[in-house]
Amino acid sequence: MWHFVIASGPSLARADCDAIRGIGPAIAVNNAAVFAPWADIHYAADSPWWSTYGPKFQWYKGKRLSMGYSGNGVQRWRPSGWARTGGNGGHHMVQYWAEHGAKRIGLLGFDHSLTGGRTHFFGDHPHNEKVRLGNAQNWRHWLKAMNETAKDLRRMNIDVVNLSRETALTCFRRMTVEDFVAQYAQRID
Repeated sequence: MWHFVIASGPSLARADCDAIRGIGPAIAVNNAAVFAPWADIHYAADSPWWSTYGPKFQWYKGKRLSMGYSGNGVQRWRPSGWARTGGNGGHHMVQYWAEHGAKRIGLLGFDHSLTGGRTHFFGDHPHNEKVRLGNAQNWRHWLKAMNETAKDLRRMNIDVVNLSRETALTCFRRMTVEDFVAQYAQRID
């Protein structure tokens, strides 16, 4: 069975999220839940995201997780046994699926770069004296961390395919969403 992590990179498209719906369980990271309201899990790592956006996502009915926040129906999750967390929620949720037995993980919205000069598919997070959310300033660190985590995943015999329209990640095999669906949609375990 395929497990999916839908991050909020600039190239994320609603059509791609719709295409993978029903193939396997999915996690929507941060604002990606607007393109995948059907995701099984909604994850945001930090308290500033939940205090800024949480009230806008009260409509979400699935499981809610966070590394640094709990309350209002959000459960805490802590990675176990990983040498790094990668510094972003998409990385965390790849580790989450690995910890929960996934052997095949598909990635969407993992640009790990400033695609077209943009930080997220929805634009920048607000950043002012009240809101301190990052806008992909650490994407170079994310690349290095994911390259190392990819080695861990290979040792664990976990197959990861990057379905992102644009990406700087080279540590996973790539496929278009269309090719992925044509190849795997009918082969659900």
